[in-house]
Amino acid sequence: MGRSNPSIAALSFFLVFFPITCFKLGKCNSIFCPQIEKQSLLSFKHSLQDPYHQLSSWDDGDVNCCKWNGVVCNNSTGHVHQLHLRGFGLSLRGQINSSLLNLKHLTHLDLSLNNFKQTIPSFFGSFTKLELFNLSFAGFHGVIPHNIGNLSYLRTLDVAGFPNIVPAGHNNYYHSRNLAGYPDMEFAAHVSFPNLLQVDNLEWLSRLSELENLNMNFVNLSRATDWVQVINTLPSLQQLRFQNCSLGYISPLSYINITSLTLLDISSNNFHSTEVPKWIFGLQNLQFLDLRNNTFIGPIPANSNATKLKYIDLSFNFLNSTVPSWLHSCIDLEFIVLDFNFLTGAVPAGFTNLCKTRRLSLSNNNFQGNMSNLFGNMSECFLEALEVLDLQFNKISGQLIDQLGEFKSLEYLNLNKNLLTGPIPASMGKLSSLKVLALGGNKLTQNLPHSLGQLCNLKWIFIFDNKLEGVVTETHFANLTKLDVFSASDNRLSLNVSQSWIPPFQLIALGLGSWSLGAGSKIPSWLETQKNLTDYLDLADTGISGIVPSWFWNTRILNLSHNQLHGEIPDVRGAVQFIYLSSNKLEGTLPRVGDAL
Repeated sequence: MGRSNPSIAALSFFLVFFPITCFKLGKCNSIFCPQIEKQSLLSFKHSLQDPYHQLSSWDDGDVNCCKWNGVVCNNSTGHVHQLHLRGFGLSLRGQINSSLLNLKHLTHLDLSLNNFKQTIPSFFGSFTKLELFNLSFAGFHGVIPHNIGNLSYLRTLDVAGFPNIVPAGHNNYYHSRNLAGYPDMEFAAHVSFPNLLQVDNLEWLSRLSELENLNMNFVNLSRATDWVQVINTLPSLQQLRFQNCSLGYISPLSYINITSLTLLDISSNNFHSTEVPKWIFGLQNLQFLDLRNNTFIGPIPANSNATKLKYIDLSFNFLNSTVPSWLHSCIDLEFIVLDFNFLTGAVPAGFTNLCKTRRLSLSNNNFQGNMSNLFGNMSECFLEALEVLDLQFNKISGQLIDQLGEFKSLEYLNLNKNLLTGPIPASMGKLSSLKVLALGGNKLTQNLPHSLGQLCNLKWIFIFDNKLEGVVTETHFANLTKLDVFSASDNRLSLNVSQSWIPPFQLIALGLGSWSLGAGSKIPSWLETQKNLTDYLDLADTGISGIVPSWFWNTRILNLSHNQLHGEIPDVRGAVQFIYLSSNKLEGTLPRVGDAL
């Protein structure tokens, strides 16, 4: 046998050993995609508009498409395995070229957040090796093709449509609604958008036996009346999102096959006059449950196996029971949202023993009980964790207790429209993280504590419609540098600040109706410093006199009624919506606005 050529031996060693070594070290870029796959990607690119140059690295002169933005190749074969082309809202546009069919080894295809404006191509059903398929918010419309059911290796399918968007100009701090006393603080339960995507049935889903994550938010599923039975055939399913899908029926289940489910969101559908199905609370691994805005009726089920819950939202329904004991026994609960129902009885004291709860929202119900019974014996961990406490529009009575000042992380406290009496405790000044304090519409008395002036993170204060009395001074506002809204009308308070006072804040809304504003009853000079005060200004029944400053007429909601103001009313146009001017000495024609009284 002849001696081997050293050069050939060295080359063989290099070809065998080097690729394995450099891949393990992650230091080589020697893998090249096949020419047919490169050309397929270029054909795909040329059929699209790319205004944000997302595909700028896809260059015909570059022989290696594995280095292109969004392209991931297999380390051994060079075949394109993944396309991550998530856009920036409306990035890629145009028609998707069927040249992609040459990418026969795709396992991940993400075309989300683009604007293709076409039906979902039926050839997508030929990518039979796909494990992740994301077409969410990508501009697709029409019927989702049944052959998506051919993608038997799919673990994630996301075809979500348009999201629920709060209209411009509406604040939505921690999803709060209707902070009464500031007339524009009314927030819609949901906003409807057209369902551009739809299905004629969901039977094809049952062929996706490996599916773990399914998101069809904002897809019209109204024709899929058997959707519960179909979903129950997917034993690997962990997350199901069917928000705002026009579902009208939710059937019972005799047995539960989706035992792996950890997230269930079927919010904002049309389950009219239907009780909450008991099978939902038989899901033992459930951690996230969103049933809001479904007009469910009847009780919250009295029994549950969903002991691992971390998040539950049952708001905007017609539930009319007491809170079952199992709910405040779920020790992992972080978010509890039961707003806008007809729930009754006392707020369970068991909630205050939970150690991980960050949000407790029970507003707009018929809860009763005394503050000292509810919050007189809170656990230390509850005091540490809670960030949002919302009990507005209930029938909670008694006095605010000193223990409310012991919360370490509380940012939002809303007790508007209850039956509270007595003083605001000075201990509230210790809530250093507080951003919203809402105590309006109660029967609170005595002085406003000076300690509130130390809440340097406070943005909104609502103390309207109480029986507070006494003098408010500059000390009450000393450190309120972030204050946006001060709604305190309909009390018996007086303002006593120096003529040269410059507030530390810039308000967008101010309510001082029924206050005494100091000697001379002139319009306070410090108001001139408030350059952002264009949303809401209430100085009704404060005894002020003089000519209305010209900038007042730019305020969207303006109440100057029951004063001694004089001068002519200008021809008000623009953003102004409501003006209340009755019982003054004003002259001129009525302003041309949406509503003038």
